[in-house]
Amino acid sequence: MKKQYLKFGIVYCVLVLLIFATAMTLFTRKKVSEVKDNKRLHYLNMPSYSETYQLDYLINKTYRSMASDTPFLTDDMGAYYVIVDCQNDYSKILESANFLKIGGQYDDVYIPIDSSFPYKNSDFEKYTGNFGKEGNHYVEFRNVELTGAKCDHNIIYDGTISWTDAFDNSYSYSIGHPEYVNEAESVDFEQWAEEQMYYSGATLYLFDDSFSKRQLNEKAEELADEYIEKYKAGDVQPNEVIKEEGFFTAKYVVVEVNADNKISVETLVIKPFRMALRENKSIYILSLVALFISELAIALSIRALYRNQKSFEIRSQKLTRGIAHELKTPLAITKACVENWEYIDEEQRKEYTEKVIKEVDHMSGMIMNLLELSKFSNGNVKLNKEDVDLMALTKNIYSRMSDLAHERDINVTITGDRGDGVYPVYADLDMMNIVISNYLSNAIKYCDHSIKVMIAHDGRKIELSVTNDGARISKQDQGKVWDVFYKTDEARTDRLGSSGVGLSVVKNILDMHKAKYGCYDNNAGMVFWFSMDEYNK
Repeated sequence: MKKQYLKFGIVYCVLVLLIFATAMTLFTRKKVSEVKDNKRLHYLNMPSYSETYQLDYLINKTYRSMASDTPFLTDDMGAYYVIVDCQNDYSKILESANFLKIGGQYDDVYIPIDSSFPYKNSDFEKYTGNFGKEGNHYVEFRNVELTGAKCDHNIIYDGTISWTDAFDNSYSYSIGHPEYVNEAESVDFEQWAEEQMYYSGATLYLFDDSFSKRQLNEKAEELADEYIEKYKAGDVQPNEVIKEEGFFTAKYVVVEVNADNKISVETLVIKPFRMALRENKSIYILSLVALFISELAIALSIRALYRNQKSFEIRSQKLTRGIAHELKTPLAITKACVENWEYIDEEQRKEYTEKVIKEVDHMSGMIMNLLELSKFSNGNVKLNKEDVDLMALTKNIYSRMSDLAHERDINVTITGDRGDGVYPVYADLDMMNIVISNYLSNAIKYCDHSIKVMIAHDGRKIELSVTNDGARISKQDQGKVWDVFYKTDEARTDRLGSSGVGLSVVKNILDMHKAKYGCYDNNAGMVFWFSMDEYNK
């Protein structure tokens, strides 16, 4: 049986796991698709080709792309920009670089920087105390001054730039002279600043700030080199956008050609699956927690079912043994009386007849109790509730048992804690008769000298307790007395006989009435009690 339940549990756990895996796969595919469709990834748009494009257009466009997009790419995205001279052995005129952006009211220009620049990624906090949006990508400068510099409306070159950092430390940097500057269109920086309403500020961009991003930037550079070779071989048409959108890696390439046969290649490499995981991390974590809870709930449910089934089998075995034990003695006595009937003297036959009748009554009572218990178990019993006075009912029941108590010289007292002596509850009269009768009859059976019945108010509850000074029930057995055919060893030889079914019936009745009940051992003896809501008309 244990193996069957284990297989049953494994099947359900695997089924839940498959449903979870399917749902998360569909969810992830949707999120990966959304990542690839996100507008901020689609800055590589189809160029609007024109024969009037000059080199300065490509340079300005490249720097603008780097300034607007690259600093805000996450660690799951890499980008590379390059301008190639197709007439000069495809040499690289400009490629992705760190730079300073100088802002004007109408336009921006850029200062390419090299390794002699005093800042590095690790120096951001040291020099400025300022951090970028996605990491250490940019810092703001203060008190920026340019002297002796020129500007071709794209690039600032020559001269010196000076500034102060967040801690009022002063720095300066000698600006180089890139080979791609358009000297024919150049003006002094002061003139450009006056025309563009320059504001005194600059932003420094540093790109390769993490190992993951450096890797993707390198892949983007490899991708650009690959497409430059394809362009050389004629396999790539100018001015087109190429997309290779995989599930784990997506690649985007833009090749743009100007009138001077210079090409601009922009590449973007992203990890959409990794991005989807990062952006929806909380959902995945909650889903895994939900899966764990579901699998645990299934395992615990299967375990509970197995234990209930095992408990049911144990109870069934106990019930069978109990019935056999209870029927064995009266049947043996009855059989012996019947077999020896012809050898019994006439004056003894009356005694034997009474003994047989007693044993038959005992068996009949036990069978009736079992039938009652069966009704409760099958839910075939309906409550006919009415106003029941527990005090009056208890006294009436005791009046029928008083002879038995007197015969055994047992002192029985019934008391209450209120003057009028009325303790109303809303219950089934016949069933409450069974409950109190069982409590009293058991008390008389196991009592030595006295029984105390107490009915009292406890807030809005009414509690009835029956205490007898007879044999005590051990603490570990007190919860078992409500089981079918459970009796202590002493009870097996009790003088008045017992079916062992009565308290099981009582338990079912009290459960149907949603009453609390139990038993415990106090200094006065064993106490059996139940508590119900007081009935207010």
